[in-house]
Amino acid sequence: MAEETKVRKALPHSVSSPYLPSGQGVLVSFRNLTYAVKDRNKKGTFKKLIDGVNGYLRPSELCMLMGPSGCGKTTLLDILSSRKEVGSLEGEVKFGGIKPTPMFLRRYTGYVEQFDTLVPILTTEEMLRYTAELKLEMHVSSSDKQAAVDDVIQKLGLESCRKVLIGSNLARGISGGQAKRVNIGIALISNPRVLFLDEPTTGLDSFTSNEVISVIKSLSSTGITVCATIHSPSEYAFSSFDRMLLLLRGKTVFFGKCSETMAYLKNACSSFESSLDLHVASEAEWITDVIMMADRAGHFDSLVDCYKNSEAHDHAMGELEEQMQQTTQVSDEFAKILAVKKATTTPSWYSLLILMRYRLVKNYCTGVFYGSHAAPWLIQTLIMFSTFWFVADNVSPSSVTNVTGIIFFWCVTPAFGAAAYIPSIMLARPLYFRERNDGLYRSITFLMYLLLEEFFIAVPVTLIINVIMWFGMKLAGNFVLWWISFFITYIAGITVSYAICSVSPSIDVANAAVPIFGVICLFFSGYLIRADSIGWWWRWMLYLTPTYYGFGAQMNNFFSGERNFPFLGSPSVTSYFGMDWLTAWEFSMTSSTDQYALWLETACSKGPQLEQYLAPSRELYSKRLWHELTTLLEERITDPEFVKLCPLQDLYNNFIQGFADKINPLKLALFAVATSKEMADPYDGQAFLQSVLDSIKLHKAKQGESHVDGVADEACLYLEMQIAQYYLISENMAECKQLMDRGSRLLDSMSEVNHKVAAAVYYVTMQYHKAKSDYAAYYKAALMYLAYASSEGLSREFAEAVAVDVSLAALLGEDVYSFGELLVHPIMENLRSSGSFGWLYDLLECFHQGDIERYDTLCTVHASVLNGQPALVANERKLREKITVLCLVSYVSSLPADEKSVSLADIGARTKLPIESVEFLLMKALSLRLIDGIIDQVNGSVSISWIAPRVLTMPEIEDMKDRLNLWLERVENKSADVEVQSIGIV
Repeated sequence: MAEETKVRKALPHSVSSPYLPSGQGVLVSFRNLTYAVKDRNKKGTFKKLIDGVNGYLRPSELCMLMGPSGCGKTTLLDILSSRKEVGSLEGEVKFGGIKPTPMFLRRYTGYVEQFDTLVPILTTEEMLRYTAELKLEMHVSSSDKQAAVDDVIQKLGLESCRKVLIGSNLARGISGGQAKRVNIGIALISNPRVLFLDEPTTGLDSFTSNEVISVIKSLSSTGITVCATIHSPSEYAFSSFDRMLLLLRGKTVFFGKCSETMAYLKNACSSFESSLDLHVASEAEWITDVIMMADRAGHFDSLVDCYKNSEAHDHAMGELEEQMQQTTQVSDEFAKILAVKKATTTPSWYSLLILMRYRLVKNYCTGVFYGSHAAPWLIQTLIMFSTFWFVADNVSPSSVTNVTGIIFFWCVTPAFGAAAYIPSIMLARPLYFRERNDGLYRSITFLMYLLLEEFFIAVPVTLIINVIMWFGMKLAGNFVLWWISFFITYIAGITVSYAICSVSPSIDVANAAVPIFGVICLFFSGYLIRADSIGWWWRWMLYLTPTYYGFGAQMNNFFSGERNFPFLGSPSVTSYFGMDWLTAWEFSMTSSTDQYALWLETACSKGPQLEQYLAPSRELYSKRLWHELTTLLEERITDPEFVKLCPLQDLYNNFIQGFADKINPLKLALFAVATSKEMADPYDGQAFLQSVLDSIKLHKAKQGESHVDGVADEACLYLEMQIAQYYLISENMAECKQLMDRGSRLLDSMSEVNHKVAAAVYYVTMQYHKAKSDYAAYYKAALMYLAYASSEGLSREFAEAVAVDVSLAALLGEDVYSFGELLVHPIMENLRSSGSFGWLYDLLECFHQGDIERYDTLCTVHASVLNGQPALVANERKLREKITVLCLVSYVSSLPADEKSVSLADIGARTKLPIESVEFLLMKALSLRLIDGIIDQVNGSVSISWIAPRVLTMPEIEDMKDRLNLWLERVENKSADVEVQSIGIV
């Protein structure tokens, strides 16, 4: 007895009050409690689980909440202990006549849940001591805490299992009755004012059940306020309780002393007969049976009304009203306790220390913990180690896929490995909820504990498996970076798993949600789908995915220096995967080295001539004058001497790429196209341009809407047209046409466009139609190309080739009868002055003039050359028809304006056609809308009323000038004659 008194004195806040007969308990009063939740079956409505319940719990009394399943017993217990966080609550709950705070209820009340929630790796004594460390204040000495633990063990009869592990379903430990008593013990360890127990006898045999009730009864006799829900108590258990609150459908059927319950119900339910015989059944069974029989018979409301009109109700309400008005009798000390503002007794840092001392250390001492955290990783690593043995040794373009594949898989493995933590997290949730509600620690404290527990085990585990992988695959780079990037991804995966499990209502939901995180990491790490190829609507996900950064860091770590060689047309492996914007080890290896400036220095040292070319670039680069640098490089890449000294591939990969995102995107595209033309393999050139195109699109997406969007669109269009040319080379006509059509639509939608971009679109179009032998479409596209392309910027060989192609297309194209626009273009000078194709210019001029005589002469003079042109030979008949039509047009155009009526015979003579063919010729010219008029078959003539306008050549303009001068002279002469003749008249 002396020892017990000593322990109680050590416990904090032992107060004396009229409502604490034994110095510990507190009177709990509740009035008009109504609790409702949303009805899932009827949207927009609420279902009342507790409805207008009144009552009180006295110290030193053992109060029982009883009723059939679903009557609201546990709900009422949760409301009194402030454990309901959802739903609508009305009414009053007072402890000692004062409304308690949730913090007070967590610190100074005990709650024994229906199902045991204990730490399985602790012994009974350790479990109680662990609770004491967290529930008792820090100023309580260690010896006093141990004394409190010993006292609880003695009172609850736990001495025999003091050193026995709690155990679990997988590891046998203490018995069910002992576990229930331990649950009661952790609620008593802080000497609570009120003890709530939810179904303390459920799942126990009769002996153990009676043993637990005896313990509870002995606790109430010490002055603690005790309230327990009982579903189906034994006769002994029923007789041990002092007071009963009988519930049915959330309403009170009876509240009063247990000894008065039978008499009241026999009177209230006299019209109902129980199916049980009192001589055989216990009183508790009879009570439950009779109220259920009355409820099923439809007399639920009668039972409730009967109680409201009874003396028991009036007596209880009288006492309740008196208790509610006695707030002033509570001592100041106890009022201060009721107003406590902290739910936990100990500070967070101390709670974290205790969690690590009791739970982390014990976990680290169990083989099961290491088996679940280390064994799967070791097995998986050994499999990968043996499969990819030396895969990274002597890396080359052919082995890049293997190396990047294993790096990617190694990065995303932690994301899928996070699913292994779901069972342990979900199974630990009931324990966490119970300990948090008991005020043992704050949520953030427990989260920090879990992360530290995983952190400390992750360090050696990840270090070991990364050493195996690093040396087994013969990786290169910085091992510390390799390990740290994996370690961070590993911790990120565990953190996400904890976060998902914390909000998942069940383990099934968690099992479905956590793998989704793994799939996200799979898709948005930058390997299966390169970052630049992901649609803008999903690209933001990259920056939220931890494996994206891990993969980028490890890629830059391995593919650095000589290992970061050009790959699939991209300047480097990292740029191909869009990882070149990440720095692998920014705070170590490559923190301050500017590799592009270093390349300039190295290039300048190769010779005075190259230094002369690059020295201005070095100065502009150091000053970050991007516009001036771009202008200078435009001059350099068109200088053949510079290109010989410095190949454009080297210049782009080692220098221009360093500031690609800082210069005009169209200028960058021009540099890239010039570089691609140096690549021997068209496939490499196409892949290179595609990588530049993707990088410009990605940069545009990152920048959002800005004034450079139009330029970026032009740059993308220009690059796409160059890529379309590569499709033509590889005879992939479908892809070329797709890009060509898209380019034409974009060009039409642009209000202003750079002439080089427009020329690129039309050049692809004309080349496509050339491949399809569509002469007319080629001719139209070529004229548009020549309208935008600068003839001065074209080499003589290229200009001559284009002039030859467009001239042939003009001759062979269907419905092409206008040649003046082509003849006046400067590019035709290449034909006129050409020794090889002068005949073609003459032929084109001949068609423009409609000179059939000259045509026949040219065909005779250049017969050997013309026979060497298969297209002209195959279309000889069409050419004759075209020159004949043009001869007709030329003839009628040369006639005076007042003499447009021509005989068919004259036309036949001029066009060298028999008279019967002239009418067909006229019909063809009319159908082509080259002329308009009326054919008079009776008189054998045609009256021309309109001739299609056409572009005139310089000789024709001179001729028109002479004709206008002649007309002007005639007008003046006529005017003079009129003046002379009018002298006598006026």
